[in-house]
Amino acid sequence: MNILWITKLIDESCHKTSEFEMSEKLRKKGQKYLIETVADIVTKQKDILCIIGGSGPIRKQLHTKIKKSVLKKNIHLCGYILNEKIAYYINAADIFVLPSLSEGNPMVIFEFLGIGLPFIGTMVGGNSEIITSEEYGLLVDPTNSDQLANKIIIALNCNWNHEKIMEYGQQFTWQKIALRTIDVYKKIINFQSDFSLENI
Repeated sequence: MNILWITKLIDESCHKTSEFEMSEKLRKKGQKYLIETVADIVTKQKDILCIIGGSGPIRKQLHTKIKKSVLKKNIHLCGYILNEKIAYYINAADIFVLPSLSEGNPMVIFEFLGIGLPFIGTMVGGNSEIITSEEYGLLVDPTNSDQLANKIIIALNCNWNHEKIMEYGQQFTWQKIALRTIDVYKKIINFQSDFSLENI
C-alpha cells in the first residue's frame, strides 16, 4: 500500500479568525483539487491511501463527498492529531503532498525533507526555491488536478534516494537559517560601512 500524507485541513490558529478568513485559508489549501486528484489516481493505481490530518468546517464537506464516492478506501480523514502521534503518521508515509493555491514559505516542507520524504506540491510561494531539483520532489501548476495526479503516480513509483533528500533538508534547520540570516545582515552592514567611507 502506497501512503500519501497530505497537510492538515486547517491551521489550528484559525480558531481566532473570522469565518471569511477561515474559508479563505481552507480554499487556499487546494482540497477540492486533491479529491479530484485522488479520484483520478485510483483509476490507474488502486493501492494508495491518502491521509489528511486536521479539523475544521471543511472536514464535514470532504467526509460527505468521500462517502458518496468510490474513495472511501483511499482517503482517510483522521481529524485532529496530537503532537506526540504525528510522527506515527509521518513515518508511515511514502510521499508528502501539498496542493496549495497560495503559500508563503511553508515550514512543513522542511520538516518532511528533513526526514527524507519527497515533496509533491504546487509552484506557489517559495516552493520552487526549495524544490530546486526533481531529486527532492516534483512541482505542478496550482489547480491542475491532472498534472498533480500524474506527478503523484510518478513519485509513488520512483526509487527516491531518501538519504540524499534528508541531507538536503538539513540545510533548512532553524540554526542554519539563523546563521545565514546573520551573515546577510553582516554583509549589509559591511556594505553600508564601505559605502560611507567612500563618500567621506
